[in-house]
Amino acid sequence: MGRMKAVGLATSLGFAATAVIGAGALSVAVVAPAQAAPNCGAYSFCLYQDWNFGGSQLSVPYRTKWADLRTYHFNDSTSSLATGSLVWGYLYQDINYKGATLTVPPASTITWLRGIPNGSWNPLANNWNDSASSVKNSCI
Repeated sequence: MGRMKAVGLATSLGFAATAVIGAGALSVAVVAPAQAAPNCGAYSFCLYQDWNFGGSQLSVPYRTKWADLRTYHFNDSTSSLATGSLVWGYLYQDINYKGATLTVPPASTITWLRGIPNGSWNPLANNWNDSASSVKNSCI
């Protein structure tokens, strides 16, 4: 699917879309309106196993940090996320808050992390989909 077709499809469905081009490949990050993410309160940072807020949900409570998502059976399993209106969320590529970091501002939703680059040298794993291994939730 061409870049303009992918962006056109996303916008025709009511989503904001951003095309990201790198290493000859196209990724489209689709950011949905905040109300699209179910069950994520104002003080929560919510991770979802599947794109578009599907599958299992892991809700990171206010001012909480988890150094190893293996403990919660969510290591390398996050495909979409949402932040409450009063918190910042931080994803880390490796356990113990190491590796690349994705900072997510308050009241944000990302329907599919595949469109968000993580800076990896590996072209097969250079996005945030199924890449988070530790997480923090902090207040604004």
